[in-house]
Amino acid sequence: MKLSVSTWAYFDKSREEAFERIAALGVEGVEIIAHAPCFHVDVNMTDEQIGYVKGLLAAHHLEISAISPATEFLVFTEEEMKAQLDHMKRVADLCLRLGANHARIFA
Repeated sequence: MKLSVSTWAYFDKSREEAFERIAALGVEGVEIIAHAPCFHVDVNMTDEQIGYVKGLLAAHHLEISAISPATEFLVFTEEEMKAQLDHMKRVADLCLRLGANHARIFA
């Protein structure tokens, strides 16, 4: 079993500091928050930004256990649901680009 820590514990820190502190704990994984208030990653990242994050993870010997986006599936219109599903498709793409196998969904 691999242990992970969420960057939520470091919501007020940069991704660089969050990854550094998490690695110092001796865990192998990191759950990366992708919503306010601590966008340590987000769906609008460029390829250059993705490469930078991958480099940070490698430098700290961390694997992504999950990406945690903001979601709101308790919606009342078809348009709102479509917007949530479109966002989740972008999250899935972000996971692929970062090499993450999981997205943690909050309904």
